[in-house]
Amino acid sequence: EPLECFPNGNGLHYARLLGIEKTVQEMGRYACRYQGHSRFWEAASCAGFLSRAPFDVTGASASPLEFTAALLSGQEQFQYGETERDVTLLRVDVKGLKNGRKHSLTYQLLDYRDMKTGFTSMQRTVGFMLGLGARLILNGSIARRGMIQPSDVPFPLVENGLARHGMVITRSEETLT
Repeated sequence: EPLECFPNGNGLHYARLLGIEKTVQEMGRYACRYQGHSRFWEAASCAGFLSRAPFDVTGASASPLEFTAALLSGQEQFQYGETERDVTLLRVDVKGLKNGRKHSLTYQLLDYRDMKTGFTSMQRTVGFMLGLGARLILNGSIARRGMIQPSDVPFPLVENGLARHGMVITRSEETLT
């Protein structure tokens, strides 16, 4: 089924991490979802369903966002069935100049829901990354203090840990002609 992709944040941060911010020719950061995803959530947002402002209904106070989350999470059709699973594909494609020559670098991470534990791919990719980050802080591999985003952690420090949890990670690099 075709996917729709839309910009998802500023990719310049990744160009800095890769040391190519001065030579990168094209860069984008996108999220991909099933067709109609953006249209649905835009309509929900415009209708006020994602507002954080509380309102009162028969003596109970909740925000539209809290109401929407409770309503959707409580319905069976929005839960994974016993044999269903989600998938996470994280791909970074970079093309630019390295040592004066055109160069391409691609990282790809692929993960699925763990059917034994029930952890979704989203839970796994976020939770295991946070756990690995905490270990790196505790063992002194990351000395930075304050708020740290996963993208601030050098990927080689977490790559093996993610692979140990069954995430498939590939890397390809080539000099282009």
